Amino acid sequence: MQKYCIALVIITTNMYSIMYSVDRACDVCSFGKHIPSAITVTIPKNSSIYAIARILESHRVISNRWLFLIIAYFSGDSSTSKAGQYRFVPGTNYRDLLCALRKGLVVIHKITIPEGVTVSHVVNIVNANPCLRGTITNVPEEGYILPGTYYFNKGDIRQNIMNRVKNGMQKLLQQCPSKFLNSAELLNLASIVEKETKLPREKGAVASVFLARLQKNMRLQSCPTVIYALSGCNKWDRPRPLTYEDLKCPSPYNTYLHEGLPPTAICCPGRDTVAAVAVAKPGAYLYFVADNSGGHTFSCTYEEHLKNAQKAKEARGARGARGARGARP
Repeated sequence: MQKYCIALVIITTNMYSIMYSVDRACDVCSFGKHIPSAITVTIPKNSSIYAIARILESHRVISNRWLFLIIAYFSGDSSTSKAGQYRFVPGTNYRDLLCALRKGLVVIHKITIPEGVTVSHVVNIVNANPCLRGTITNVPEEGYILPGTYYFNKGDIRQNIMNRVKNGMQKLLQQCPSKFLNSAELLNLASIVEKETKLPREKGAVASVFLARLQKNMRLQSCPTVIYALSGCNKWDRPRPLTYEDLKCPSPYNTYLHEGLPPTAICCPGRDTVAAVAVAKPGAYLYFVADNSGGHTFSCTYEEHLKNAQKAKEARGARGARGARGARP
């Protein structure tokens, strides 16, 4: 019995000695002291600890893969590493390196979808990102993409990103019911409001004008719908100001010719725009015109609207004249 106890003490002491050595090795061994910048390394899926060691050594993240394997084995991290893209800074010790691999502390990438772009534009953004893979096979209908910033890991599938942005808009429409519009109509009107004004304080007022017009069976007469039609209904391209001839464009999206909302949305509206249109209701205003300061002037009658339009025109002329006088030598 005494022999067994002595043997147990010896074994325990040796184990503690080994663990202490491993712990010291983790602290002392660090990579890249001679490398001035961080290193990004991709660990493929289903990589064994031996394959990972070779990858890390080839990228000079570690100096000796055998020492790395010994430390990984005795620290219990030899079979728990996660795939992904990792970023290691000079001076990282082996313990922190193994911890990052075990916890999957991968580099997080992001993709940003601006408000007011078309679905076609979003497809181009996603396709152009080199950290994504795969082909987009299912493109959402116009407008059914929620703008914002989306985070992903390198190697994620492009179609999954498209599904996420589509689900985001569908969920938002469910959360923002309107008393006057169904979800498809809400999206269509929100897309028009998105292109009519960028001022948050005006979004509800602009939506109110259009709701009042719909209620009175008046044509919306929204210039953005004409621009969308002239741009081929898949992008935003306005190389010149609209002309009266453009307003005769024979397209179902031309709200100067056709009553009601266009067949689909004309862009992907932002979260705040959808929320503002959802709570808007028909008001007294039926017209609005740009006021040359980034906002709009609203009016109830056509006569008042014409006066506001004339004032805006005169203000533009006066501003142009002042600029011309200032430019003279």
